[in-house]
Amino acid sequence: MKKSVLALAVLALSGTAAMADVSLTGLAAISYEKAATDSKGNAAYPEGQNKSVTGYGIPDLALTATAKEDLGGGLSVAAVVGWDIGGARNKATSRDDYSLTLAGGFGSVQGYSKEAGNNGEKFSGAVSLPNGCDSTAATYKSICGHANIKGAAYTTPELAPGLKVAVKFSQYETNAASSNAGIIDPSQHGYYTSKNLTVMYATGPVSVTAGYSAYNDTTVVTTAAKNTHKVDIGATLNLGAVTVGLGYWEQTSNTGVSDAAAPTIVASVAVPVGPVTLGLDYAQRGDLKNAAGTVTTPKISYTAVGAKYNLSKSAWVNVSAGGFHGETDANIAAGAPDNVTQYRLGLWKSF
Repeated sequence: MKKSVLALAVLALSGTAAMADVSLTGLAAISYEKAATDSKGNAAYPEGQNKSVTGYGIPDLALTATAKEDLGGGLSVAAVVGWDIGGARNKATSRDDYSLTLAGGFGSVQGYSKEAGNNGEKFSGAVSLPNGCDSTAATYKSICGHANIKGAAYTTPELAPGLKVAVKFSQYETNAASSNAGIIDPSQHGYYTSKNLTVMYATGPVSVTAGYSAYNDTTVVTTAAKNTHKVDIGATLNLGAVTVGLGYWEQTSNTGVSDAAAPTIVASVAVPVGPVTLGLDYAQRGDLKNAAGTVTTPKISYTAVGAKYNLSKSAWVNVSAGGFHGETDANIAAGAPDNVTQYRLGLWKSF
């Protein structure tokens, strides 16, 4: 990884460049794509109308700056800041992740502000379409239920070959309004807290991550309180000729009714053939229900295929096709499918 002149210059202004190993990495892409929805439409498209969008786009532009310093005695500290930048000029960033980590023989302690996902998001890596687990427009329906969180985590050193455990405490803001100095103000904003235990195992061809989260939701705006629990697990098996990914997560309320991240499954297959990797991704999110058990948003599925052709270690061409199927908006009656399909051909470059 080469050091970035830009990143060094930024840290030089703060007087820390001489002490830290600084890098700037990223991903850029340009593509030609087509996206369409069927005649049932969705929230963005009026009922009874077809909608198709075709043209050139910049689907991925991501930057990550890392500053790491060796403190001596086996200790190190690292600051990481990441941004996802939209293809339109002057568009606000869609990801503003930040973390600060102190690591040593004891393991690591980290403070963070980031977008949180699920352990079960095990996709093939050969498909370039939005999969409902990324920061994209509402046209591409949400399967994964990500959230913006602030918190702290402790990760153990290896307890056995390939085995680590992490304990996390996080705070989620449920009101879009800004909070003072980045601190959630419970008198002004709804929020909920999460306690999480995650077990990570990776050795040879097998990788497994499993987590349990307990949430306490105290939404001041509506004076509602609710306790929920989530179990999520993801696994990959690399057999050389094929890599298989599997994932599952479900969140339930204290009434036992499936809630906002209701049962979701993921399955993927990646097959390398010389410089080409072929991929198949599938995901299905179950019915979303209210506290009474009534379905508010019916289930949705996502299926996509892709082919990634490596031009070098850091540049590739990708062609992908797929989309969503299901009654994905609350205003569409059950049994009236709302389909979104997309095709994309693009060039990617990491640096």
